[in-house]
Amino acid sequence: MTACSDDTLWISDSNVLHKVKIERNTMKIIDAKDIKIYDMACIPSKDLLIVSKGSALREISGKTGEVTNSKYEVKDLLLSAVHVSSDGKVTVGGFRGKLRYPPVGRRAVIVMDRNGKHETTYEYDKQGNPIFTNICNITRTKNGNICIVDRLSKDARGRVVILSEDGDVLNTFHGHPEVNVSFQPMHSRTAISESIIVSNLSCSILYFLNKSGNFIGWCDTNKKGISHPYSFSSTKAGCIYIGCTTPEGISDNAKIYEVNIL
Repeated sequence: MTACSDDTLWISDSNVLHKVKIERNTMKIIDAKDIKIYDMACIPSKDLLIVSKGSALREISGKTGEVTNSKYEVKDLLLSAVHVSSDGKVTVGGFRGKLRYPPVGRRAVIVMDRNGKHETTYEYDKQGNPIFTNICNITRTKNGNICIVDRLSKDARGRVVILSEDGDVLNTFHGHPEVNVSFQPMHSRTAISESIIVSNLSCSILYFLNKSGNFIGWCDTNKKGISHPYSFSSTKAGCIYIGCTTPEGISDNAKIYEVNIL
C-alpha cells in the first residue's frame, strides 16, 4: 500500500492492484490492474514504481494508468523491494538466483538517482561478509540511514538491518524479549518523528526503533482495535494509514485504518 496523493491510495491485494479514492470513511475504486507485485513506491511525479518480475522497476502513470518499464534497472539481479526518498532517489533490493535459506548468489541494496544512475551498492560488511539473505522491504531516514527488513528463513523469521550511507552496519534488530513471539518482520516505515515502525506477521505488534535501529518500544494494536497490521503509508498532509491482513482461513475483508498513533 502506498499513497501518491492526499486522497488516493494504491493497494495490492493478492494478484490485483487497486487505485482507490478516499471519500470520508469509504474508498472508491478508480482503477484496477491484474498484476502481482512484491513492493511499490511513489516518485515525486506521482507515478507509481512497482516491483514485479524482472530486473527493472515498472512504472504506472498517475495520469493515464499506462504501465511501462521504468529507467530504474539492475541488469544482473531480480528486484525484491523499492523505496523512494523525498529527494527522488530510488533504493532497491535485489538478488541473483533463487531465494534459498541459507542464500546462494548475490543479495544487494542499490541506490539510484532520479535518472536511474547507480550511485551506491551495499552488499558486504567491512569484513567482506555478505550482509543480506532476502531483502523484503526498505525504508530510509532523513540522515541517510537505510533500514532493511531481511528475511532469514522460510517461516518468515527475520531481522531489521540498519546501514549508514557509508555502508556501516549500525545495528541489527531481532525482536525484543518483552514481546514473547516469533519475530517475523514484514514492513517498515519511517515516521515524521524519524522513528522506524516495523510490523510483525505473526501478531498484532508494532515495534518502534530510533533512526539508528535501537529499540524504543512496542505497541499491541489489538488494544487499539487494529488486528494484524501489515503495511504503512502516509501523505504530505500528515494522514497515516495502516493496511491489515486477515489470517489464513478467515473470510473477512482486510481493513485499512487512518491513525495518529505513529
